[in-house]
Amino acid sequence: MNPIFRFCVFLALLVMPLSLARASDMPSNVQRLVFVAGRDASSVTAVDVDRDSVVGTIALGIVPLQMRVSGAQAKLVAIDGKSFGVTIAEIASGAVRVLPFDFAPTRLLITADEGTVIAANDKAGEIALIDLSVMGEKARIKGPSDIRDLMVAKDGASIFIAADSIDGVSVYDALTGKLTSIIGTRPARALSRSLLGKNGFALSAGPDPFLTRFNLETAGYQETPTRGRTIYPTIARLLLPDPASGTIEIVPLEATGEAVHLEAEPAISRAYSGYFDTVAFVPGTKTIFVYDMEKLVPSGRIAISGTAGPGVVTPETTKLYLPVESARELIAIDAASRAVGARIKLDFAPTLAEMAGAYGVCH
Repeated sequence: MNPIFRFCVFLALLVMPLSLARASDMPSNVQRLVFVAGRDASSVTAVDVDRDSVVGTIALGIVPLQMRVSGAQAKLVAIDGKSFGVTIAEIASGAVRVLPFDFAPTRLLITADEGTVIAANDKAGEIALIDLSVMGEKARIKGPSDIRDLMVAKDGASIFIAADSIDGVSVYDALTGKLTSIIGTRPARALSRSLLGKNGFALSAGPDPFLTRFNLETAGYQETPTRGRTIYPTIARLLLPDPASGTIEIVPLEATGEAVHLEAEPAISRAYSGYFDTVAFVPGTKTIFVYDMEKLVPSGRIAISGTAGPGVVTPETTKLYLPVESARELIAIDAASRAVGARIKLDFAPTLAEMAGAYGVCH
């Protein structure tokens, strides 16, 4: 980073006014909170997952495009996709600071230990690593332009990048910012890694996609045809929504097993696994498709009041929280009963839900 810009960042952090949240009722365990952002709402709302009730708000001063939560640091980090910096909130006190950058982040990731946040501008390929313990930038990567997806290794040592401008998956050293290898030969559109083990996965771009399975350490890889457009891992399988055919493709982690295709609808784009990977939920238009992951068969549908935005599964896998913008509510799906367990009414139109340590989040 330019020394003058670094000094300006330091001054900005010294003089940035604090914004206090109504946080006195929040539980001390941040991992029991779901944070909900909404359209045109510059505050995020905290929901206690044990009571399914609103317990506080944090005034961020921006309308979040993405956010990440660190239970280890008790901090929430958010971006709006246009401001030159990231907003960092202390969850316990509600104090909010802005860490300025010389680019506008459009994507956020958090490492498995929840100590580092990665902010990136997809178009330019600018990537900054933020140490949450000191709320400062610790490394910078000049990655490829036109990023489609990012993934961080479980130990935080490597950053994997899928970009339209690169054939294959680019691998960068998170400490030095240097390119170390390129995996595969096809431009990738989506990345994921196994929840256990050392396997990575990439979906190629284009009308006839391939699934690339690769070793995160050796970079050895194997390609197989697929239909999916995004990747969601479970312990033993991958969930691959395919909007083109209106199906969900379920494939084993290893390339030797057979894929299963189950009916859904063209509106699908996300998938969630719950209750110890025995059930999968795939939101569609006013419907959540439910699948038995032991028998690999459909297991009913759950009617909802609108189209769900990005949601989150609790660390113990018992609940799925989904924001429903048109209904102005956060719904809690009980994974064991495979039904709506609670409807939490909000005074804004929610678009995004996030929490620390969420199950199935690998990048």
